[in-house]
Amino acid sequence: LNRRSGVPVQGQRPHFGDVHRALSRCRLQPDRPIDMALLIHRRAVLGGLCASAATGAFATGAAASSTWTGRFRFELSLPFLDGRAMRVWGYRPRGAGADAPIVFVLHGQGRNADEYRDYWVSRARRHGLVVLAPEFDRENFPGALTYSQGHVLDAAASVQPPVQWSFSVIEPLFDLARERLGSGASRYFMFGHSAGAQFVHRFMLFNPGARVARAIAANAGWYTWPDPARPYPYGFADAGLQDPGIAAWLGAPMTLMLGDRDTDATQSSLNNTPPVRVQGPHRFARGLAMFEAARAEAERRSVTFGWRLEIVAGVAHSGERMSQYAADYLGAGS
Repeated sequence: LNRRSGVPVQGQRPHFGDVHRALSRCRLQPDRPIDMALLIHRRAVLGGLCASAATGAFATGAAASSTWTGRFRFELSLPFLDGRAMRVWGYRPRGAGADAPIVFVLHGQGRNADEYRDYWVSRARRHGLVVLAPEFDRENFPGALTYSQGHVLDAAASVQPPVQWSFSVIEPLFDLARERLGSGASRYFMFGHSAGAQFVHRFMLFNPGARVARAIAANAGWYTWPDPARPYPYGFADAGLQDPGIAAWLGAPMTLMLGDRDTDATQSSLNNTPPVRVQGPHRFARGLAMFEAARAEAERRSVTFGWRLEIVAGVAHSGERMSQYAADYLGAGS
């Protein structure tokens, strides 16, 4: 972490040892949330992470997973929300073991995390996946700035310390999940649809050390373009990004998943402002253009391009159908 600016040094992985030490020191108080300090970036603390299961109080050790079976919900109290709660919706198939893959599902601008969790349930049961869908509600995360753009910039377009980023929820939530489930997973998967896809591909840009096995950005409305001259969120400029982090992003295990019928150029939720319109007339065209632009930038930088392009035939802007396809895609080991 740059001590003066608070911006993480690109290419250096955060230290998460204090996360596990904090979790191991938690004392159980029935029917009350558990408070714990979680270190996100070096010397940047996301304090007071609170978790309480909708199905009952947490337990410790092997018994902890019993509260996270079937559909469940719990709450996080985050310091940058002034202690207000953030809901997380989950599903864990019965019989899922310590090696069950953990998938974070990021909702669209409808902020319907519970519905996105439900989109995954049947496929998660089939493939043995644990699903966690954090809810970035409008009260705590108003507008695109604080959700799909990660709250990297404040309202004055200044770069914020990483502890203030909405991106900073995911890694400590993974540590909490591992602890509660007794999971042996060392990496996790991400899926985001629409605004959630915007979150996912930008999360990968700003978190080169994140423990992501594969990220799927499905049907994003628009993208942060691989262009150092355009200001963030349209490009790389003025966001504290460095070449090693950009190179890691271009080489990351990320899939752009596009429904080939997502071609409505007049949909009310589609951003058609001039800086975005240059990416293409609709989501499908913008996704194709983004993939080619990223591949060209990787070649220009002599970076091994790590992205994949997956076209989903016959699907338009459907979070449910794209979720089902993505679950099968991950279940098949893609």
